[in-house]
Amino acid sequence: MRGALGLSLLLRAAMALRPPQTIALDALLSTCADACARGCARIVAARADGAQGDATLKIADDPKSALTKADLAAQSAVVGSLSRCWPGLRVVGEEDETAPDDDVQAGEPLDRSLKCGLGTAPLDDVCVFVDPLDGTREFVEGRLDNVQCLVGVSVNGVPVAGAIGLPFPAEGPPVVRWATSEEAGVVGGPELGVPTRPADAPIKVVVGDGDNAAQGAAVAALMAAGAVEVAIRGAAGNKLLAVANGDADVAVLHAKTCAWDTCAPSPAVVRAGGRVTDYFGAPLSSYAGNNRGNDRGVIASSARGAAAHARACAALRSDAAALALLEKRGVRGPSHAADVARDLSGALLDLAAVRAVVGERVESFHAPEAEAFRGTLSTGCRLRLEGVGGAPSSVFLKRVLMKELPAAVKKAAAQPQKLARDVRSFGVEASFLDSAAARAFVDATGVLLPTTLSSTLEASAEPLESGSLLWLRDFSPDDGFAQRDLLAGDDLDRVLASLARFHAHFWGRPAPDVWDSGGHWQPNFQNAAQFETGVADAWPRLVENFGGAWDFLGVEGLETLGARVQAAAAEAGRRAHPFADGGGGPHAWRTTIHGDLKAANVLASPSAVAFVDFQYVGDGLAATDLAHFLTASVAGDELLSADGELRDGALVDSYYASLVDGLVEAGGGGGGAP
Repeated sequence: MRGALGLSLLLRAAMALRPPQTIALDALLSTCADACARGCARIVAARADGAQGDATLKIADDPKSALTKADLAAQSAVVGSLSRCWPGLRVVGEEDETAPDDDVQAGEPLDRSLKCGLGTAPLDDVCVFVDPLDGTREFVEGRLDNVQCLVGVSVNGVPVAGAIGLPFPAEGPPVVRWATSEEAGVVGGPELGVPTRPADAPIKVVVGDGDNAAQGAAVAALMAAGAVEVAIRGAAGNKLLAVANGDADVAVLHAKTCAWDTCAPSPAVVRAGGRVTDYFGAPLSSYAGNNRGNDRGVIASSARGAAAHARACAALRSDAAALALLEKRGVRGPSHAADVARDLSGALLDLAAVRAVVGERVESFHAPEAEAFRGTLSTGCRLRLEGVGGAPSSVFLKRVLMKELPAAVKKAAAQPQKLARDVRSFGVEASFLDSAAARAFVDATGVLLPTTLSSTLEASAEPLESGSLLWLRDFSPDDGFAQRDLLAGDDLDRVLASLARFHAHFWGRPAPDVWDSGGHWQPNFQNAAQFETGVADAWPRLVENFGGAWDFLGVEGLETLGARVQAAAAEAGRRAHPFADGGGGPHAWRTTIHGDLKAANVLASPSAVAFVDFQYVGDGLAATDLAHFLTASVAGDELLSADGELRDGALVDSYYASLVDGLVEAGGGGGGAP
């Protein structure tokens, strides 16, 4: 008995240590296309046998739920052959519960010859979605040009490739198209071009004939956003293929479609320069785990329809009929930034997720559209909570998923080193705001930081796959907090005092797990060319852009100033950031600096100051942090008097007095102040 138990444990250990199995995605797509061709053959044969006349309804009185022998035969052919070809692969078919697994060709090899540069993926991350007969209602009614057989490949829940079978093309035998986000072709034929509608053609929307309120709201929003023509078209995949083909600019699907309807045609839309989202603008990238449904509707657009698509989604985030789709998730409010209020898998936040962070007493929540932001390298929203009991009435959600941010995708190709820096910066921010050091600072000084209620980091060797999700203490307008374009008056005085207290608290004892040398603007985070020729090259353009302002300032040697700044830049950078590259620097002056303190990263109320955005917090000189703040955040009349006299000295003196007081409070006695 002991021997058997020992052998079992050894086998389990060996399995655990076995490298994860990978799958060649080119070969997988090739077999999907071949299986799709078999599905098309079964559909054609079933129609010849009169299958269109034997339909049953899976949902009573709903012709869209029709099921025929053709569905079952195609499912058996596609799913059966793929399951035998790829043991261990997850294959999910629409008719899994009813279709037999006895297709006569299931054991025959599938073609693996297609090459399209997809690479490999861990087998556990891959799922194939099959709609054996998309458009069963149309099949029964004889509208055969709408019918398709769909086989889509997803990796980590994201559609990456698809085979689209056309059993009844306009002419000739069945055709199978394949597509990735980069390439497309016809099985046995040439690669396809990227068609588009004529530039002067009106924006055309294709939609089903249902009377669903949310779908109607989506079409109305598109019309208000500039669409002109609306055409009724059957079958989900057929609508998306119309966009990919250039037959339409936008397609709208109701909220009852599933992954097997959209996974296969979505890459074809992306390849044609378009995108596929839910009604609220979030990408359809959440087919992970057991999630299968598109219960927030679907909008797909080509490049021509992109502007109307974006404007329609923005409108739907404040549309009652569309927002009704979210009520089962606990969302209640006049608007909801559903494209932002998501977890890192892409799934929409629901009441259970909110309760897990802030407590069970929350009854509902929403993210007001006016209080959300969509930045180049991060997104965020305020979650307003109802029925919270003693919990906060709002929290702030900061979400970063690099592969969803166009600026990050561009950086991956053009400036990969900067993208790697950005990825690390969000990890530094999460570490600092989650630290005992940050909480101790707030407790000791009363200066506020957005400390974390919960944080999730997803690090990856591939920077675009990295992300972070931070649930943060909120500084709401309801409590008097506001951002200013530029700071002046009492707000400026209190921010200077708060910055001094921040530096004093960490003086000689910098916060752990931050950048060795803080500061977004430090030389190590810039391109070398900026310190060699960048300033001098840009100077003539800057002189021209600022025009008469130079005369007011009375700058001497204006034409050569750019070259002189360029000559001093490298040395100035080293002196301002002495701890970079492991430099010892003046340790007696070492503290923690914010690293990117500008007006946008300050929230002030009549009684408190809060600093936010800590991606570049780290060791540094207080003077460097202060200088950046003064030049980037202060109203002009606070820096320059009406007669042209600089007033920066008075601001520095005010900061310095608060720094000395802060050092005394922190136990430094004030004698360590520079």
